[in-house]
Amino acid sequence: MAIAMYGTRVEADTYYDDIGLSGTWDLYTNTQKDKALQRATIQIDHLPFLGEKYNYTTQTRAFPRIVYSFRGEIVYDTDTSGNVIVPEAVRYAVYTQAKFLLDNASNSAVQALQAGIVSQSIGSTSETYDKDLLPLDLKTGICREAMELLKPYLLGGA
Repeated sequence: MAIAMYGTRVEADTYYDDIGLSGTWDLYTNTQKDKALQRATIQIDHLPFLGEKYNYTTQTRAFPRIVYSFRGEIVYDTDTSGNVIVPEAVRYAVYTQAKFLLDNASNSAVQALQAGIVSQSIGSTSETYDKDLLPLDLKTGICREAMELLKPYLLGGA
């Protein structure tokens, strides 16, 4: 089953070319990239966003969204032709999160935090985290750079 994603692997490739990080992104296979983009999309969709889905009947993902302003106007992202779109920042956040997932696939500390482990010991050394005090990026597993891109769309600006 294909999972609808915010952007394609080709678009992510172009994004990483444009920002000069294609060298590290290109180390991964197309299959790895596709799976990471799918996982990143699902992770990001679980965040608490402002507003509501633009179309509940046909839309499977959280974006595009409708946000009501104080004046009662409906505000949503559109392209230059007036078509409703997924915001560029959301697509960039997905590409960023996908690369983070790939880059940290073998990082046990990141995996432990994402799994909800707040205390671990190795020999006489131990680490403990107060889960309530962790920033949203560590609670959700979304990397900080992606969270910064998503801030304008999050409830409370996270």
